[in-house]
Amino acid sequence: MIPQPIAEVREHAGSIQKWALTISGLGILVAAAISWVLAGLLSRDLTPITAAATRMSLGDLTARAPPSSGFRPRELAELAIAFNKMGEAIDTGNRQLSNALIDAEQAAQSKTNFLTTITHEI
Repeated sequence: MIPQPIAEVREHAGSIQKWALTISGLGILVAAAISWVLAGLLSRDLTPITAAATRMSLGDLTARAPPSSGFRPRELAELAIAFNKMGEAIDTGNRQLSNALIDAEQAAQSKTNFLTTITHEI
């Protein structure tokens, strides 16, 4: 074995350490950039669903999420479909309530007419 001066070994180790830190830092930057791009792609698909939910919460019960177009994760497509089904269910429920109210008002008017006729006859 050939003896090597400690200073030379430390210098070589320091150089290796600098390269390792540089490569690690670049890896972290690349991972952060990829994460940022993926987050943007996912949140872009959530924006129309969020807008439809906001419109619905403000009273626009006809608001619907746009259908899936292009690449959209399956979960987001399912969310849009579920949101639209919920909107349809609300519309159906409101129509049924409106029809029930009309029927109740007609029944009340018929009762009033009947009581007026009976009272008049007595």
